[in-house]
Amino acid sequence: MFCPAWIQVGFTLYQKLSDIGFKPYGVMDAACQVLETQPYACFCVLVDGALLPKSTLEGRLQRQLILYDKGLQITDAMRFFEEITRFKLIKGILPTDVLYSPDQLDVLVAAYTAWLAEHRPNEVVGIGDSSEGKMFLPAKELKEKY
Repeated sequence: MFCPAWIQVGFTLYQKLSDIGFKPYGVMDAACQVLETQPYACFCVLVDGALLPKSTLEGRLQRQLILYDKGLQITDAMRFFEEITRFKLIKGILPTDVLYSPDQLDVLVAAYTAWLAEHRPNEVVGIGDSSEGKMFLPAKELKEKY
């Protein structure tokens, strides 16, 4: 099968989880479940639109603010601005330690989606074909476009 390496890693992980007893999300009486999601799509439905690039400072701020506003107990990204001074800007010393990395933000939104699926299942929507595996997003319903 030809597909990008990151997709192959996902298939391998899914197979290993399946081998040790994980069932797809929604299977009744399954002690352990696996849920597929896509961080960029999660953020898009949470913000109801397009996102700034995650590799940029603005994109990181945006994603962290979205999660903070959803009630996650993470650092408020607005603290970033409290730490900026004229001196720090001139010296190029930005307080990026209050921000999560793009990968950490992706993991946090995926974990948030899984938490919603477990505790508020009516606040996630599954898309795709059940026979191929559904992907879940943190929304009650999807809009025509984002």
